[in-house]
Amino acid sequence: MGNTRKELKNAVMFFALFQVVNFISIQTGREIRALHFLLGIIAGLAFSELMIGLLSDSVYHRIRSFKKNIKLWISLKQNV
Repeated sequence: MGNTRKELKNAVMFFALFQVVNFISIQTGREIRALHFLLGIIAGLAFSELMIGLLSDSVYHRIRSFKKNIKLWISLKQNV
């Protein structure tokens, strides 16, 4: 994974975590709603990171700059 984006690496990590939690959920043999809720959150994070990581370079850089602008705006608001 030499030159891959950070979001793709995060997506793979979230997917691996999803598999571990899913395996634990299956091995307990009981219906635990909290685990299913956790699985949904992890799956959503993995999917969103994957979609961001697979964007074209121009769209990816626009999203990154938008995210930086929001962080800058929030930090300026906190200093006022």
